Amino acid sequence: LRHVVHTQEQNVEVLVPATQCLDRICDNAIYCADVMESGVVPDILNALKHYPENAALVGHVLSMIGKLAAVSPEYLDALKKLGAVDILVAALDMHPDDERLNGLGARALKLLAGEADINSAFKVAVGNTMETANALSKMSSLLLVDENVDYLIANQGIAWLISALNSALPEHSEVASKILVSGCRALMRMAGDENKIYSIMQQGGVKLLVAIIEGHLQDENVVVSALNALAKMVTRKENAIYIVKSGGVRAAVAALAAHPHSERVAKAGLELLQKVAAHEDCVAPLVEAGVIPAVLATLANHGKNPALAKAVITTLGRMALSGDILSKMADAGMLQQLITLLNDNKDNVDVAKQTILLLETAALLPSNIAALRSLGAMDAILGAMEANPTDAE
Repeated sequence: LRHVVHTQEQNVEVLVPATQCLDRICDNAIYCADVMESGVVPDILNALKHYPENAALVGHVLSMIGKLAAVSPEYLDALKKLGAVDILVAALDMHPDDERLNGLGARALKLLAGEADINSAFKVAVGNTMETANALSKMSSLLLVDENVDYLIANQGIAWLISALNSALPEHSEVASKILVSGCRALMRMAGDENKIYSIMQQGGVKLLVAIIEGHLQDENVVVSALNALAKMVTRKENAIYIVKSGGVRAAVAALAAHPHSERVAKAGLELLQKVAAHEDCVAPLVEAGVIPAVLATLANHGKNPALAKAVITTLGRMALSGDILSKMADAGMLQQLITLLNDNKDNVDVAKQTILLLETAALLPSNIAALRSLGAMDAILGAMEANPTDAE
Protein backbone atom coordinates (compact mmCIF):
# COMPACT_ATOMS: atom_id res chain seq x y z
CA LEU A 1 0.00 0.00 0.00
CA ARG A 2 2.86 2.38 0.69
CA HIS A 3 4.12 1.80 -2.86
CA VAL A 4 0.65 2.54 -4.24
CA VAL A 5 0.25 5.72 -2.20
CA HIS A 6 3.77 6.91 -3.01
CA THR A 7 3.60 6.26 -6.76
CA GLN A 8 0.02 7.50 -7.15
CA GLU A 9 0.41 10.66 -5.10
CA GLN A 10 -1.26 12.74 -7.82
CA ASN A 11 -4.10 10.31 -8.46
CA VAL A 12 -6.78 11.03 -5.88
CA GLU A 13 -9.05 8.31 -7.30
CA VAL A 14 -6.42 5.78 -6.19
CA LEU A 15 -5.46 7.57 -2.99
CA VAL A 16 -9.01 7.45 -1.58
CA PRO A 17 -9.47 3.64 -1.65
CA ALA A 18 -5.83 3.08 -0.62
CA THR A 19 -6.31 5.31 2.42
CA GLN A 20 -9.59 3.59 3.19
CA CYS A 21 -7.75 0.25 3.28
CA LEU A 22 -5.14 1.67 5.65
CA ASP A 23 -7.86 3.10 7.87
CA ARG A 24 -9.49 -0.33 8.13
CA ILE A 25 -6.16 -1.95 8.91
CA CYS A 26 -5.80 0.49 11.80
CA ASP A 27 -9.04 -0.80 13.30
CA ASN A 28 -6.83 -3.39 14.96
CA ALA A 29 -4.20 -1.78 17.17
CA ILE A 30 -1.89 -4.75 16.57
CA TYR A 31 -1.46 -3.70 12.94
CA CYS A 32 -0.90 -0.02 13.68
CA ALA A 33 2.79 -0.73 14.27
CA ASP A 34 3.07 -2.11 10.74
CA VAL A 35 1.43 1.03 9.35
CA MET A 36 3.69 3.38 11.31
CA GLU A 37 6.84 1.45 10.48
CA SER A 38 6.00 1.14 6.78
CA GLY A 39 6.66 4.82 6.17
CA VAL A 40 3.25 5.32 4.56
CA VAL A 41 2.02 7.90 7.06
CA PRO A 42 4.09 10.83 5.69
CA ASP A 43 2.78 10.02 2.21
CA ILE A 44 -0.79 9.94 3.48
CA LEU A 45 -0.39 13.30 5.20
CA ASN A 46 1.18 14.70 2.04
CA ALA A 47 -1.81 13.44 0.04
CA LEU A 48 -4.18 15.19 2.43
CA LYS A 49 -2.12 18.36 2.17
CA HIS A 50 -2.59 18.37 -1.60
CA TYR A 51 -6.25 17.25 -1.73
CA PRO A 52 -7.95 18.77 1.35
CA GLU A 53 -11.10 19.43 -0.68
CA ASN A 54 -11.79 15.69 -1.17
CA ALA A 55 -14.21 14.81 1.64
CA ALA A 56 -13.76 11.06 1.26
CA LEU A 57 -9.98 11.31 1.54
CA VAL A 58 -10.26 13.69 4.49
CA GLY A 59 -12.57 11.29 6.32
CA HIS A 60 -10.31 8.27 5.87
CA VAL A 61 -7.18 10.18 6.91
CA LEU A 62 -8.81 11.73 9.98
CA SER A 63 -10.09 8.34 11.08
CA MET A 64 -6.75 6.64 10.48
CA ILE A 65 -4.67 9.31 12.22
CA GLY A 66 -7.04 9.31 15.19
CA LYS A 67 -6.62 5.55 15.58
CA LEU A 68 -2.83 5.73 15.31
CA ALA A 69 -2.62 8.60 17.82
CA ALA A 70 -4.59 6.58 20.35
CA VAL A 71 -2.23 3.58 20.29
CA SER A 72 0.82 4.97 22.06
CA PRO A 73 2.60 8.18 23.12
CA GLU A 74 5.40 7.31 20.70
CA TYR A 75 3.03 7.32 17.73
CA LEU A 76 1.47 10.53 18.99
CA ASP A 77 4.84 12.26 19.10
CA ALA A 78 5.76 10.93 15.67
CA LEU A 79 2.53 12.26 14.16
CA LYS A 80 3.08 15.68 15.73
CA LYS A 81 6.62 15.83 14.31
CA LEU A 82 5.20 15.05 10.87
CA GLY A 83 3.04 18.19 11.15
CA ALA A 84 -0.22 16.26 11.41
CA VAL A 85 -2.00 18.96 13.43
CA ASP A 86 -1.62 21.74 10.86
CA ILE A 87 -2.44 19.40 7.96
CA LEU A 88 -5.61 18.10 9.65
CA VAL A 89 -6.67 21.62 10.64
CA ALA A 90 -6.26 22.88 7.07
CA ALA A 91 -8.34 19.97 5.73
CA LEU A 92 -11.11 20.50 8.28
CA ASP A 93 -11.25 24.17 7.31
CA MET A 94 -12.41 23.06 3.85
CA HIS A 95 -15.44 21.21 5.27
CA PRO A 96 -16.84 23.36 8.10
CA ASP A 97 -20.42 22.11 7.79
CA ASP A 98 -19.67 18.37 7.53
CA GLU A 99 -20.71 16.97 10.91
CA ARG A 100 -19.13 13.58 10.29
CA LEU A 101 -15.74 15.05 9.41
CA ASN A 102 -15.96 17.45 12.34
CA GLY A 103 -16.56 14.52 14.66
CA LEU A 104 -13.59 12.60 13.28
CA GLY A 105 -11.48 15.74 13.48
CA ALA A 106 -12.45 16.36 17.09
CA ARG A 107 -11.41 12.84 18.09
CA ALA A 108 -8.05 13.13 16.34
CA LEU A 109 -7.27 16.67 17.52
CA LYS A 110 -8.21 15.85 21.10
CA LEU A 111 -5.21 13.53 21.13
CA LEU A 112 -2.87 15.49 18.89
CA ALA A 113 -3.40 19.15 19.80
CA GLY A 114 -2.84 20.73 23.17
CA GLU A 115 -2.43 24.09 24.84
CA ALA A 116 0.69 24.83 22.82
CA ASP A 117 -1.28 24.62 19.58
CA ILE A 118 -4.03 26.89 20.90
CA ASN A 119 -1.45 29.33 22.20
CA SER A 120 0.34 29.47 18.86
CA ALA A 121 -2.90 30.79 17.32
CA PHE A 122 -4.11 32.77 20.32
CA LYS A 123 -0.90 34.76 20.77
CA VAL A 124 -0.88 36.18 17.24
CA ALA A 125 -1.19 39.96 17.21
CA VAL A 126 -4.65 41.04 16.07
CA GLY A 127 -4.85 42.81 12.72
CA ASN A 128 -6.30 42.60 9.25
CA THR A 129 -3.42 40.37 8.17
CA MET A 130 -2.94 36.93 6.70
CA GLU A 131 -1.21 35.91 9.92
CA THR A 132 -4.39 36.65 11.88
CA ALA A 133 -6.49 34.92 9.22
CA ASN A 134 -4.38 31.77 9.40
CA ALA A 135 -4.41 31.83 13.20
CA LEU A 136 -8.21 32.05 13.27
CA SER A 137 -8.52 29.29 10.69
CA LYS A 138 -6.41 27.03 12.88
CA MET A 139 -8.23 28.05 16.03
CA SER A 140 -11.69 27.39 14.60
CA SER A 141 -10.73 23.77 13.89
CA LEU A 142 -9.00 23.30 17.26
CA LEU A 143 -12.21 24.48 18.94
CA LEU A 144 -13.91 21.28 17.81
CA VAL A 145 -12.35 19.91 21.00
CA ASP A 146 -14.30 20.93 24.12
CA GLU A 147 -11.18 21.17 26.29
CA ASN A 148 -9.71 23.71 23.90
CA VAL A 149 -12.86 25.81 24.18
CA ASP A 150 -12.59 25.78 27.97
CA TYR A 151 -8.93 26.74 27.85
CA LEU A 152 -9.52 29.61 25.45
CA ILE A 153 -12.41 31.05 27.45
CA ALA A 154 -10.41 30.80 30.67
CA ASN A 155 -7.65 32.82 29.03
CA GLN A 156 -9.74 35.73 27.70
CA GLY A 157 -10.10 34.09 24.32
CA ILE A 158 -13.51 35.61 23.62
CA ALA A 159 -12.13 39.14 23.96
CA TRP A 160 -9.23 38.29 21.64
CA LEU A 161 -11.58 36.75 19.10
CA ILE A 162 -13.98 39.69 19.13
CA SER A 163 -11.06 42.08 18.75
CA ALA A 164 -9.88 40.10 15.71
CA LEU A 165 -13.35 40.24 14.15
CA ASN A 166 -13.65 43.97 14.82
CA SER A 167 -10.34 44.56 13.08
CA ALA A 168 -11.68 42.96 9.89
CA LEU A 169 -15.23 44.33 10.06
CA PRO A 170 -14.63 47.58 8.11
CA GLU A 171 -12.42 45.89 5.51
CA HIS A 172 -13.54 44.23 2.28
CA SER A 173 -10.76 41.99 1.07
CA GLU A 174 -9.92 38.31 0.77
CA VAL A 175 -7.98 38.46 4.03
CA ALA A 176 -10.86 40.18 5.86
CA SER A 177 -13.31 37.62 4.52
CA LYS A 178 -11.16 34.76 5.79
CA ILE A 179 -10.83 36.38 9.22
CA LEU A 180 -14.59 36.92 9.47
CA VAL A 181 -15.50 33.42 8.28
CA SER A 182 -13.08 31.66 10.63
CA GLY A 183 -13.79 34.02 13.52
CA CYS A 184 -17.56 33.59 13.32
CA ARG A 185 -17.08 29.83 13.11
CA ALA A 186 -14.88 29.96 16.20
CA LEU A 187 -17.57 31.91 18.08
CA MET A 188 -20.15 29.30 17.08
CA ARG A 189 -17.97 26.48 18.40
CA MET A 190 -17.34 28.34 21.65
CA ALA A 191 -21.09 28.68 22.28
CA GLY A 192 -21.30 25.26 23.90
CA ASP A 193 -23.46 26.00 26.93
CA GLU A 194 -25.40 28.82 28.58
CA ASN A 195 -22.43 30.20 30.50
CA LYS A 196 -20.30 30.38 27.36
CA ILE A 197 -23.13 31.93 25.36
CA TYR A 198 -23.68 34.52 28.09
CA SER A 199 -19.99 35.42 28.02
CA ILE A 200 -20.12 35.90 24.24
CA MET A 201 -23.26 38.04 24.49
CA GLN A 202 -21.87 40.06 27.39
CA GLN A 203 -18.78 40.97 25.36
CA GLY A 204 -20.82 42.17 22.38
CA GLY A 205 -20.68 39.01 20.29
CA VAL A 206 -24.28 39.04 19.07
CA LYS A 207 -24.29 42.68 17.97
CA LEU A 208 -20.95 42.13 16.28
CA LEU A 209 -22.32 39.14 14.33
CA VAL A 210 -25.26 41.24 13.16
CA ALA A 211 -22.89 44.02 12.07
CA ILE A 212 -20.78 41.47 10.20
CA ILE A 213 -23.79 40.15 8.27
CA GLU A 214 -25.08 43.60 7.40
CA GLY A 215 -21.62 44.95 6.59
CA HIS A 216 -20.65 42.00 4.36
CA LEU A 217 -24.05 41.07 2.99
CA GLN A 218 -22.76 40.06 -0.44
CA ASP A 219 -20.11 37.68 0.94
CA GLU A 220 -21.93 34.35 1.08
CA ASN A 221 -19.30 32.60 3.18
CA VAL A 222 -19.23 35.35 5.80
CA VAL A 223 -23.02 35.51 5.97
CA VAL A 224 -23.37 31.74 6.43
CA SER A 225 -20.72 31.62 9.15
CA ALA A 226 -22.27 34.52 11.10
CA LEU A 227 -25.82 33.17 10.79
CA ASN A 228 -24.69 29.78 12.05
CA ALA A 229 -23.08 31.43 15.07
CA LEU A 230 -26.28 33.34 15.88
CA ALA A 231 -28.42 30.22 15.49
CA LYS A 232 -26.15 28.29 17.89
CA MET A 233 -26.97 30.83 20.62
CA VAL A 234 -30.77 30.45 20.42
CA THR A 235 -30.97 27.97 23.28
CA ARG A 236 -33.68 29.61 25.40
CA LYS A 237 -36.31 32.34 25.26
CA GLU A 238 -34.13 35.05 26.78
CA ASN A 239 -31.40 34.48 24.20
CA ALA A 240 -33.92 34.52 21.36
CA ILE A 241 -35.40 37.82 22.56
CA TYR A 242 -31.95 39.37 22.88
CA ILE A 243 -30.97 38.28 19.38
CA VAL A 244 -34.20 39.73 17.98
CA LYS A 245 -33.63 43.04 19.79
CA SER A 246 -30.04 43.11 18.56
CA GLY A 247 -31.16 42.90 14.92
CA GLY A 248 -30.47 39.22 14.30
CA VAL A 249 -33.79 38.57 12.57
CA ARG A 250 -33.46 41.72 10.48
CA ALA A 251 -30.02 40.54 9.37
CA ALA A 252 -31.32 37.05 8.52
CA VAL A 253 -34.11 38.48 6.37
CA ALA A 254 -31.60 40.70 4.56
CA ALA A 255 -29.29 37.72 4.00
CA LEU A 256 -32.07 35.62 2.48
CA ALA A 257 -32.96 38.48 0.14
CA ALA A 258 -29.32 39.04 -0.86
CA HIS A 259 -28.73 35.35 -1.66
CA PRO A 260 -32.08 34.02 -2.94
CA HIS A 261 -30.56 31.01 -4.71
CA SER A 262 -28.00 29.96 -2.10
CA GLU A 263 -28.97 26.77 -0.30
CA ARG A 264 -26.27 27.43 2.29
CA VAL A 265 -27.68 30.85 3.21
CA ALA A 266 -31.22 29.44 3.17
CA LYS A 267 -30.23 26.63 5.54
CA ALA A 268 -28.41 28.94 7.96
CA GLY A 269 -31.07 31.65 7.87
CA LEU A 270 -33.94 29.22 8.38
CA GLU A 271 -32.10 27.50 11.23
CA LEU A 272 -31.97 30.82 13.05
CA LEU A 273 -35.54 31.85 12.22
CA GLN A 274 -37.20 28.57 13.14
CA LYS A 275 -35.34 28.51 16.47
CA VAL A 276 -36.45 32.05 17.27
CA ALA A 277 -40.02 31.28 16.15
CA ALA A 278 -40.22 28.52 18.77
CA HIS A 279 -40.64 31.26 21.40
CA GLU A 280 -44.07 32.92 21.33
CA ASP A 281 -42.76 36.25 22.59
CA CYS A 282 -40.65 36.53 19.45
CA VAL A 283 -43.37 35.85 16.90
CA ALA A 284 -44.73 39.42 16.65
CA PRO A 285 -41.23 40.85 16.00
CA LEU A 286 -40.68 38.14 13.38
CA VAL A 287 -43.83 39.22 11.58
CA GLU A 288 -42.83 42.89 11.79
CA ALA A 289 -39.38 42.08 10.40
CA GLY A 290 -40.87 40.58 7.24
CA VAL A 291 -40.13 36.95 7.98
CA ILE A 292 -43.33 35.67 6.35
CA PRO A 293 -42.59 36.95 2.81
CA ALA A 294 -38.89 36.18 3.30
CA VAL A 295 -39.40 32.49 4.04
CA LEU A 296 -42.10 32.13 1.39
CA ALA A 297 -39.62 33.53 -1.15
CA THR A 298 -37.13 30.96 0.10
CA LEU A 299 -39.74 28.23 -0.39
CA ALA A 300 -40.37 29.42 -3.95
CA ASN A 301 -36.64 29.20 -4.71
CA HIS A 302 -35.87 25.99 -2.81
CA GLY A 303 -39.12 24.03 -2.73
CA LYS A 304 -37.46 21.06 -4.38
CA ASN A 305 -35.10 20.72 -1.42
CA PRO A 306 -37.05 18.71 1.20
CA ALA A 307 -34.93 19.83 4.16
CA LEU A 308 -35.33 23.51 3.32
CA ALA A 309 -39.02 23.09 2.57
CA LYS A 310 -39.55 21.48 5.98
CA ALA A 311 -37.63 24.31 7.65
CA VAL A 312 -39.89 26.90 6.01
CA ILE A 313 -43.02 25.01 7.06
CA THR A 314 -41.72 24.62 10.63
CA THR A 315 -41.01 28.35 10.84
CA LEU A 316 -44.44 29.31 9.51
CA GLY A 317 -46.16 26.71 11.68
CA ARG A 318 -44.57 28.11 14.82
CA MET A 319 -45.58 31.63 13.82
CA ALA A 320 -49.23 30.75 13.04
CA LEU A 321 -50.52 31.78 16.45
CA SER A 322 -53.44 34.03 15.53
CA GLY A 323 -56.00 34.77 12.88
CA ASP A 324 -54.25 38.03 12.07
CA ILE A 325 -50.96 36.23 11.38
CA LEU A 326 -52.70 33.53 9.34
CA SER A 327 -54.34 36.28 7.29
CA LYS A 328 -50.95 37.88 6.63
CA MET A 329 -49.61 34.50 5.54
CA ALA A 330 -52.50 34.00 3.15
CA ASP A 331 -52.09 37.51 1.75
CA ALA A 332 -48.40 36.72 1.11
CA GLY A 333 -49.38 33.75 -1.07
CA MET A 334 -48.75 30.93 1.39
CA LEU A 335 -51.83 28.87 0.49
CA GLN A 336 -50.93 28.48 -3.18
CA GLN A 337 -47.32 27.71 -2.35
CA LEU A 338 -48.28 25.02 0.17
CA ILE A 339 -50.61 23.32 -2.29
CA THR A 340 -47.95 23.40 -4.99
CA LEU A 341 -45.43 22.01 -2.49
CA LEU A 342 -47.79 19.21 -1.51
CA ASN A 343 -48.45 18.27 -5.15
CA ASP A 344 -44.71 18.22 -5.86
CA ASN A 345 -43.81 16.26 -2.71
CA LYS A 346 -46.73 13.90 -2.22
CA ASP A 347 -44.34 10.94 -2.18
CA ASN A 348 -42.21 12.52 0.55
CA VAL A 349 -44.01 11.54 3.73
CA ASP A 350 -42.29 14.04 6.03
CA VAL A 351 -42.83 17.04 3.78
CA ALA A 352 -46.41 15.98 2.96
CA LYS A 353 -47.34 15.57 6.64
CA GLN A 354 -46.00 18.95 7.67
CA THR A 355 -47.60 20.67 4.70
CA ILE A 356 -51.00 19.14 5.44
CA LEU A 357 -50.76 20.17 9.09
CA LEU A 358 -50.04 23.76 8.11
CA LEU A 359 -52.91 23.72 5.61
CA GLU A 360 -55.19 22.46 8.40
CA THR A 361 -54.02 25.34 10.60
CA ALA A 362 -54.67 27.81 7.78
CA ALA A 363 -58.20 26.40 7.41
CA LEU A 364 -58.97 27.49 10.99
CA LEU A 365 -59.37 30.98 9.56
CA PRO A 366 -62.82 31.03 7.91
CA SER A 367 -61.73 33.45 5.21
CA ASN A 368 -59.13 30.92 4.02
CA ILE A 369 -61.55 28.05 3.43
CA ALA A 370 -62.97 29.27 0.12
CA ALA A 371 -59.48 30.07 -1.15
CA LEU A 372 -58.21 26.60 -0.20
CA ARG A 373 -61.09 24.98 -2.07
CA SER A 374 -60.59 27.05 -5.19
CA LEU A 375 -56.84 26.38 -5.17
CA GLY A 376 -57.37 22.62 -5.07
CA ALA A 377 -56.28 21.91 -1.52
CA MET A 378 -58.55 18.90 -1.15
CA ASP A 379 -57.28 17.26 -4.33
CA ALA A 380 -53.69 17.82 -3.19
CA ILE A 381 -54.39 16.27 0.21
CA LEU A 382 -56.17 13.29 -1.33
CA GLY A 383 -53.28 12.85 -3.75
CA ALA A 384 -50.82 12.72 -0.85
CA MET A 385 -53.01 10.20 1.00
CA GLU A 386 -53.21 7.97 -2.09
CA ALA A 387 -49.45 8.17 -2.52
CA ASN A 388 -48.96 6.96 1.06
CA PRO A 389 -51.76 4.41 1.65
CA THR A 390 -49.98 2.64 4.53
CA ASP A 391 -49.27 5.79 6.54
CA ALA A 392 -52.08 6.17 9.05
CA GLU A 393 -51.13 9.74 9.93
